[in-house]
Amino acid sequence: MHTAVIGGGITGLATALGLARRGATVDLFEAGDHVGGVARAVRFAGHRFCPGPQYLWGFDDDEDATRLLAQLGVQLPSVAMPTDFEQLRIGAGAWHAAPHELDDGSAGDVRFVAALDALGRAGAAIEGDASFRLDGPAMVRAVARSADVDTLVAVLRARNLSVAELARSCGAAPATLRRLLYSQGIFAERLQDLSAVVYAAARRHLRRTLRVPVGGVVALVDALSAAVVAAGVRVHLGERVLELDSTTLRTDRRVVAVDDVVFCTSPAALPASLRTHARAAFVPSHTIGATCAAVDLDDEQRLLLHRRNFNFFAHNDDVAFDTAGDATATLNFTCTTLHAVEVHEAPTRQVVCAFFPLGADDDVDDVFARAEQTLSAQLGAVLGRPLEAVQHLRIAPTTWTEHFGASNGAVYGRRLTSSSLRRSQVDNLPAHVHLAHSGAGIPGVLGCLQLAAVVVGEVGR
Repeated sequence: MHTAVIGGGITGLATALGLARRGATVDLFEAGDHVGGVARAVRFAGHRFCPGPQYLWGFDDDEDATRLLAQLGVQLPSVAMPTDFEQLRIGAGAWHAAPHELDDGSAGDVRFVAALDALGRAGAAIEGDASFRLDGPAMVRAVARSADVDTLVAVLRARNLSVAELARSCGAAPATLRRLLYSQGIFAERLQDLSAVVYAAARRHLRRTLRVPVGGVVALVDALSAAVVAAGVRVHLGERVLELDSTTLRTDRRVVAVDDVVFCTSPAALPASLRTHARAAFVPSHTIGATCAAVDLDDEQRLLLHRRNFNFFAHNDDVAFDTAGDATATLNFTCTTLHAVEVHEAPTRQVVCAFFPLGADDDVDDVFARAEQTLSAQLGAVLGRPLEAVQHLRIAPTTWTEHFGASNGAVYGRRLTSSSLRRSQVDNLPAHVHLAHSGAGIPGVLGCLQLAAVVVGEVGR
């Protein structure tokens, strides 16, 4: 069996490796000059790190990444994040740990959290059945097979509601939305676009321990890459797929006869002949910018930032992460290079990355300048003293597209939704074509491994 895997991100690498370990002849085509996709490494300030995904959800659970990596023959040590690793600041307020369990206030907040908890139980059923990546009808069928009647009724009522709509129906306060949105780690999603059912599944899922591979996510990419080469996969870098005609694949360099083709890319990268099949088109929530600052930290400061993640919001009402207004009013920043090392081994110079929405109509230079000022001010507030960045690395939407392969500069799309394409969501897809859509960071690292496992099982049936 000869299979072509299109896309060299985490999903593409894991898919190619899984197929090769089952005896298939595999060619992996990556349009960029390096593998890794959004998890691709950059070099800055003496560090090699990934400014994209940082964590492996549920990495210590037997049914999750540990098992999936073991099936691929990849062993990777990891570091557990403390449950209070996130800290939050609203406006001029003080920094405080963001709770994973909400401190309910009003009666509306209690009703809202209770509704999400009911949906979260449905999320567990969805996750157990298909890693919570199903279209609406299939999701409801999965819940119906394994959930009680009350939960099923809650799903039927809420499956077409956004989280914001569900909160309004319960009378929940904006501050509750902000704390929930932040504490569960999906800071970059517009609530009015995010399904309440899917959000509840993610909320339950993210209560698990977060882990970081020793050496960061870039170490995971390195391990997968080495295993892919050792398994005999032929990797073609800088080669773009142009057309798929029956079982003939044409790139900008060659024509290849294949039995199966697996697209591990954003739907935006699918050949035009296949895009018409996709009912669930990729619609990015927004594009994003990032600025990485090289800062010199003393022992006390490194210890304070070790295994930490910080968010700043101008006010509690800002629950949409919208690009309208001041893009730097919503800022997430993390000390990327400290997460995956022992703090006593860390060098003085570290890299802190800040992430913020950046729209097509924004003045890019102005937004970056203000983001860098905000980063310095908020990082100084965390550390308790002014801190000067000696060097900056700017990652604009165009950089995400050109360097990391993110579709249209969107590194956060509609995560965990129907845009994560599966065969069940596509009309009249040819039998030898398989989709494991993972582009633009939609399912997270664990989701990439799960999608790869699913599509490896599909190929050759």
